[in-house]
Amino acid sequence: MRRCLLGLLRWQVGDANGDGEYPDEVTLGDIMLMVDVKFISGNCASIPCLAEADVNQDGGSFPNCDDHVTLGDIMTLVDFLFITGQEVATLPNCL
Repeated sequence: MRRCLLGLLRWQVGDANGDGEYPDEVTLGDIMLMVDVKFISGNCASIPCLAEADVNQDGGSFPNCDDHVTLGDIMTLVDFLFITGQEVATLPNCL
């Protein structure tokens, strides 16, 4: 499992599927992967970097999937992308 990697200009959480590129690191695909892992497949191995998926960082630098990738993380990304918006909302930097 990889740790969060320093991106081109930002070092923030949320790119759970590892597919993002600046400035669109966080996408609907990240949310859908986290929903799948938490509520459908339960396959935590599909998340390449758990620290990216632990958006609220309640697991510290080394989160585990069962306890630290939660509905709260998913809702934070929903808010970031679709409610408050990227122009106003911010995501924390990786630990």
